[in-house]
Amino acid sequence: MKRIGNLYQQICSIENLELADRIARRGKRNQKSVKEHDENRAPNILHLNQDLLNKKYRTSEYVTFKIHEKKERIIFRLPYYPDRIVHHAVMHILEPIFVSMFTSDTFSCIKGRGIHGA
Repeated sequence: MKRIGNLYQQICSIENLELADRIARRGKRNQKSVKEHDENRAPNILHLNQDLLNKKYRTSEYVTFKIHEKKERIIFRLPYYPDRIVHHAVMHILEPIFVSMFTSDTFSCIKGRGIHGA
């Protein structure tokens, strides 16, 4: 397998974190956690960047709650800032690399390859 270098620096870049923030907030701009993040967006992104670069970032505690849709389910949720932003930052860099390594007949959960292609 071919080694791909400097991915961590790309993930931690301010530009990638800002893009991840925009992607993570889609459809959620009225949520309390997004509004709180928006009050200090630039300092939050900078702080997250520094935590990632200094390898001090740790995933937050999950919030759990139950929903009752047909049957009871337990939902585990991470806070919007910083965890959802980091998730999207990592996926933005790694997803194209992973998808390029899949065989051409892999369709599940890949953008542009739906069940119709399968």
